[in-house]
Amino acid sequence: MIVARANSRVPLSTLHQRQDTHGQREIDALNSQAAACRAMGSPFYATLLELCATRPEGVEFRELLASRPSNEDLQKSVTALRAFATAHRLALDGRAPALAVHYSSCGGDGDAEAALQPLLETIADHREIVLYDLEIPVQTNEIWRAAPLLAGFLHVSERFELPLRLLEIGSSAGLILRWDHLRYEAPSWSWGPAAAGVRLTRHFPSGDPPFSPTTAPRVVAREGCDLSPIDPTTAAGRNRLLSFVWPDQAERIATLRAACELACRVAATVEPASAASWLSERLREPHGGEATVVFHSVFRQYLSDDEAASLKRVIAEAATRATMSAPIAYLTFEGDEPGSGDGIVSVQYWPPGETLQLARASFHGLNVRWM
Repeated sequence: MIVARANSRVPLSTLHQRQDTHGQREIDALNSQAAACRAMGSPFYATLLELCATRPEGVEFRELLASRPSNEDLQKSVTALRAFATAHRLALDGRAPALAVHYSSCGGDGDAEAALQPLLETIADHREIVLYDLEIPVQTNEIWRAAPLLAGFLHVSERFELPLRLLEIGSSAGLILRWDHLRYEAPSWSWGPAAAGVRLTRHFPSGDPPFSPTTAPRVVAREGCDLSPIDPTTAAGRNRLLSFVWPDQAERIATLRAACELACRVAATVEPASAASWLSERLREPHGGEATVVFHSVFRQYLSDDEAASLKRVIAEAATRATMSAPIAYLTFEGDEPGSGDGIVSVQYWPPGETLQLARASFHGLNVRWM
């Protein structure tokens, strides 16, 4: 339960006189995330982050970041953007009307300079909600990541010629579990239902894909897990998902809304559970006549070393039980080099244990290059 604190905020008008006691850690995190936002197509958020790092009125927000545990990597945990997401959700929900006036996602003017003051006031006025949300795992569910992952799904289908059993960890709302109901279009090929409501049309600049566009897999199970799943079929769930999308990225927002509509028609189950424990149960026995695909995207960075080791151990144990009639594939879309903004799609499958790298793309699934 969130309990509001009476008179817990110093008015922003007095903050200019407060000694700025934050460290370089907070400024570096804000500038790093600003650079990433600008590189990934959100000048609106990039400007807001830069202003929070440099303007005197940003001191309270920098102090909020400074209040986080010293062992929290503010850049890796994208802490500032998570606080921004809470404010965005409040604007979408109608609880921050002064902020909504400047957020394009809410029909506003998209003026970042004008949005700074109402953004800071929204975060300060709802500080307890922001702090509560910062304790919840990151909940991005970028449907565009289905574009590079398509190579892995179709490669596994062609490799084993079996129906696919999908197991996604770090699923959030499980939108990518519906990947086969999307339309993918490139200059020289296309795949997926021609009448699909979710269309990925500018993700593949050139080149022949590492699969046949005539491949027609059959998905027989769509299951996932997440520490705090989001239900995309509810208004609250949709707004929470939308809050993690940067407000000036209209195409991403429109695609996400269409993906939520798709979720209302195509069932998938996402259970509240940690990755290793949930997956251990799902992989305990081989599923004959099905190719089990364990997958995740931009998820590994949120695991502790112990969690990553447990996950690796669960998959390795299950691999020893895999056969050609009950194979297992481990499909990932994860970061390459720190700060590169790119991820690599790789797939390892048993038998025989071979690993292939299939594609590179931006973390949002754009500019897919086949490998």
